[in-house]
Amino acid sequence: MTLVAVARDTNTSGTALNSMSAFGGAPSGDLARLAPLVTPTHALNLIGGVPTLVPGATDFQVFQPAQTQALTSQPEWLRHFRSSDRPLNYGFVASACADTCTRTVAPGGTANVNIAVRLPRGASTTYNFVMTFAIVDDSVTRVTRSVTPDETPTQAAQRLDALGVPTGGEIMTVGGTDSGPPSGRSDVTTAAVLTSTTATVPQTLAFSSLPDALVAGRMTEQLSARPRGAHSGQPVTYTSGTPAVCTVTPAGLLTPTAPGDCTVTAQQQGGTRDGYTFTAAAPVSQTVTVRPPTRVELRLFNTDDVSMVTVDGVRRAVYRYGSGDSGRMDVSDWFGHGDNQLRLQTINTGGQSRYGFQVWRDGVLVVNESCTSNCPSTRGLVFDRTVTVTADAARKVRTTFTSAVPGDVYLNETFSGQRTPATLDLVPGTYTVGVGQDAPAAYRTQDVQVQAGRAEIAIDAAPVPTQRWRVGVLPVRTTQHVDDDPANTGVLTQDDIDRFVGQLRTTSTRRLLPYSYGLIEWDVTVLPVVEDVIAHRPRNDGPDIARLYREAGIDPRTEYDTVAFLYSSHQANGQSVKEAHCCAGGGGREINVPTGFFRGLRADQENEGLLHEWLHSAESYNEWLRYGGYNGIDGLHGAEEHAYYNRDADLNGQWWTWYKVFMRSHIKETADMRSGVNYPARPATEDVLVGVFDTMRAGPTGEIPKAITYPAR
Repeated sequence: MTLVAVARDTNTSGTALNSMSAFGGAPSGDLARLAPLVTPTHALNLIGGVPTLVPGATDFQVFQPAQTQALTSQPEWLRHFRSSDRPLNYGFVASACADTCTRTVAPGGTANVNIAVRLPRGASTTYNFVMTFAIVDDSVTRVTRSVTPDETPTQAAQRLDALGVPTGGEIMTVGGTDSGPPSGRSDVTTAAVLTSTTATVPQTLAFSSLPDALVAGRMTEQLSARPRGAHSGQPVTYTSGTPAVCTVTPAGLLTPTAPGDCTVTAQQQGGTRDGYTFTAAAPVSQTVTVRPPTRVELRLFNTDDVSMVTVDGVRRAVYRYGSGDSGRMDVSDWFGHGDNQLRLQTINTGGQSRYGFQVWRDGVLVVNESCTSNCPSTRGLVFDRTVTVTADAARKVRTTFTSAVPGDVYLNETFSGQRTPATLDLVPGTYTVGVGQDAPAAYRTQDVQVQAGRAEIAIDAAPVPTQRWRVGVLPVRTTQHVDDDPANTGVLTQDDIDRFVGQLRTTSTRRLLPYSYGLIEWDVTVLPVVEDVIAHRPRNDGPDIARLYREAGIDPRTEYDTVAFLYSSHQANGQSVKEAHCCAGGGGREINVPTGFFRGLRADQENEGLLHEWLHSAESYNEWLRYGGYNGIDGLHGAEEHAYYNRDADLNGQWWTWYKVFMRSHIKETADMRSGVNYPARPATEDVLVGVFDTMRAGPTGEIPKAITYPAR
């Protein structure tokens, strides 16, 4: 049984008080002003000036306004009260105590209700007034946490235990939130105790911490001033008191524009919410220093063969042989706020290397590394230095890249080591983001703007169109191997040509196209058979293709990206020639393939060796023929040097997986890898990623995307 306070329309100042005949000696004219100051509380003892709860007299109970307002819709309400009378959100609960106390009053039984209030101290100790209550049945056993003295959820739960409610029950907290009651209890909060129908609830704001300093022109900051405790629900709005130094949107997006002190103010209007009337919060202000941005400059020069610049794992620039002197470039927007790891690397692909790097921070030269003579001639990394550059700059933004079909994520055309959804911490700015997908094969790429408040970016551009790699098949009817012995005369048949061309097209569809993310396919053309000129193959070597071109007066390399020189290692009777060559070959714009390389397969079967030899042509394009890149230690033949072995489960006795990661530049190379030396296990991290992805992206006649050639500036 609960007594709920009621403000009759005849009571004083919308409170539960009426008939106030004496009030501490206050004049009658002050009673209307004093009545709302009477506040309910648990029964307290004041011993030595320290308040303590009176055991067994903690009957004060607070409700959410909606709970008590619901009483007015019950039939019994209008039997005892007028429609203009309003229940308040507090009351006192009856307790029946013998050896123990209970909130349940049996029929015919008796109970006590301890009503305690705090009064304004007057000139006398005489207070005469009447309070109005509604007697209510409540099916829930509740306790309200004491505010004075402060009571923890655990202590409140112990009071429920004493009432014979060891589990369940409800603990009410007045104002704000708490750490939660013990397990098994319901946690309920209410903004305030409403002592009158006109009572208002104050609300306060507090800023979440701002950084020690902001950087002019390099960042935005989302302000966060939050209400402390219950509030009106009105939006928090912001203004700048120093618009010459910083601007702020009403929603709190702060933009520092010039060095100096930036002052911002937050406000929240009052309003009615959940039965409470909130007053406007007092404005709160905060001042933070705006510093000028750090200027970082970079110069690359004397590049031979490939120089790369990476900042915190993001490839920012690739300079290649012949790129010239970059001059002194402002690269400040590559750097985030705080410490940045700037990595400078040079790779040698053959012969003598050269390199030059200079870095300035706010005009001070902090890196000056170069080599112009007697430089390392080993293949691979010849220079690798990481320096810490501390910058006042834009803060990194945690950004997640997604795609409808999961795929490998390339950032500025370099494999990131992640698949979508991929989460990266990036300096605000423009990036080229690509996603290579397997099913179906597709490569989607788009320039994206990373900025504060943009947490997720979908890579949903249309797939990059497939490029056709023109393969001209040059069949040569007769080939003389080593000497003039008729048993060394190879004769090519039409079945050989058809079988070879079928395998080319099958391999293109089943392997090349999906391995390249749909970027490359072979466009196969069969040239007229060379009938009247004999090809010659010297001992321990492939055919002399240049001689055949010269004698036949042809050069198909001018019309095709790769020429497949097709010749026979079988006599006219079908037997192998006596001096058959072991192998096919590839490199530059040509591959040469004897019939012994493909006669054992049908026309509709894929041929691992054909993809291998063509990849030799592709790595020529990638490194020296067109794009000036780096294929890795020993290139296509460097599988074991990078710890790829055909006995591995993912290779299963074949090299298809190696070809795939080679085409996608997923291969991790470290500085301690050496030509001809098998590496024990694939490394977890790399010094550089290698392969021929640049050529897959650019094709045989295109241009390498800007993001992997020069700084995208």
